[in-house]
Parts: sequence; C-alpha cells; structure tokens
Amino acid sequence: MYKINFPVPDDIAQRALEISEKIKSCEKKKACAKDLIQIIYELTEHGLEIFFIRPVKEGKFNILLRNMIFLSIKTTLKTMKPVISQVVKKLPEAQIEYLANFIEEIIRIEK
Repeated sequence: MYKINFPVPDDIAQRALEISEKIKSCEKKKACAKDLIQIIYELTEHGLEIFFIRPVKEGKFNILLRNMIFLSIKTTLKTMKPVISQVVKKLPEAQIEYLANFIEEIIRIEK
C-alpha cells in the first residue's frame, strides 16, 4: 500500500506526541481533549499548507487563480476548527483515546 506523508515541524510533532501521551494517561479523556482538538487543527492546517498552498506558490499559477485557491483554503480552515471541536467533544472516551493513538502512529521521525 502506498502512503502519502508530509514533513511536520519538530515543535508541532513533539506537542502532538506529548498530547497523545497525556490523553492516554488521563483518566477522564474528555477533560483532556481540548489540546487534542488544537493539535488536530494544527496538523490539518500544516497538511493543507504542504499539499495545496505550497504547490500553488511554487507553480506558475496566475494571481486570480492563486487568490481563489488561498481564499478557499482559508475558508475551509475557518469552517473546520469548530467542526473538529464539536466532533471531538461528542466522542466517547475510547474514541478520543483512539485518536491519540492514531496521532502517535502517524508521526514518525525520519533522518
């Protein structure tokens, strides 16, 4: 199976791993989910930067098309943050822990 991945800044990756560990050790996972919501948003934002914004900046897109793409991504991000928050807050604790484990699994250090 093929996988697509992208580099993540060290500070975001380190915080994601710390948050994952915190949630796994937290008795009341819902109470610890606020940081999880934020890191999911940051990882999503960074992924959009890598897969959409960077290619548009590096490509020779005309200014009108470029601005339309940037506005669409900005609007998508504004919409996603409250949706991510609402979804995570409604999850059972087992699924919150699953998300924490999933984040831990997808972050790999490559040298």
